[in-house]
Amino acid sequence: MIESSVTLQGADPKVTSADVEKLQRQATEMLDRPTGVIIHRSPAWFKVDGGQKTLEPVDQKGSTLEGMIGFVLADQFFVNDVTERLRELNIEVKGFFSTSVGEAMQMIPFEERDHTAILVDVGYLSTEVMAVEGDALIWQKVLPVGGAHITLDLAYGLEKPFDMCEKIKRSYTFNAPKNTQIEVQGEGGQTETFDGDQISMMVDARVDEMLEMIDEAIKKSGIRLGNWSNIYFTGGGLMPMTGARVYAASKLSRNVREAAAKTVKLKPAQIYASGSGLLELVYNTIELEEQDEGLFDRIKRFFRR
Repeated sequence: MIESSVTLQGADPKVTSADVEKLQRQATEMLDRPTGVIIHRSPAWFKVDGGQKTLEPVDQKGSTLEGMIGFVLADQFFVNDVTERLRELNIEVKGFFSTSVGEAMQMIPFEERDHTAILVDVGYLSTEVMAVEGDALIWQKVLPVGGAHITLDLAYGLEKPFDMCEKIKRSYTFNAPKNTQIEVQGEGGQTETFDGDQISMMVDARVDEMLEMIDEAIKKSGIRLGNWSNIYFTGGGLMPMTGARVYAASKLSRNVREAAAKTVKLKPAQIYASGSGLLELVYNTIELEEQDEGLFDRIKRFFRR
């Protein structure tokens, strides 16, 4: 995050789009020896003469425009490696986009991003915890735990195949009544029944550990959350499980919401959250040649063969 400011010009000065662009260019130049390639730049907020934060400062009158600009950097080796591999397939890379930024912009409503909001994506082997303000990703941490660890705990504790334990996890309901039974179909088509209390001991222990890691990461981030700040959860590692949102809210002692994906045709939508967020960011960034242009036409324009 880089904070910068520019002086507004003219007899009756007001913010223009050129002033906004100048401030963002200036912030880019202020980056101290960036450790990678800038693939995304976006504002967290603007202020005119120290007034209220806004993302739409154009036409506001004043003498000074301030702004906080966020940057996402990609490793130079990664950029070069991907570019070269695609070139060997006769594919020209037009640019790189941040999956995390796309996901945050799609999943968190604009009015929530007006303050600071947290997005947690619980994936297969890892969990991303992100803080978002305005249109900028202001902090991010990757935790080495995900939904597969819940399944592995079940496989170890029950001594059952991984695929069966994945079905057990998907059938589990947090805070279910005592003596609840969980029935799943085995590889041979036979139905096996498992004691819900036994499953609860294993699942809840791992999820509690995961939520403690998330809570600790947020507390150590330095991000200040107000009472209005919400934590949004998505990803296929936890949220498809029944009652996961309520359980997470009780453990974190905060208002937890499930991030709503716009891509409703992909089920369960949480699994495709990062992919659909990335596509949304790409579509909103590149200029469309025709309003009725189809999905594959847009992709082909981005990765031109």
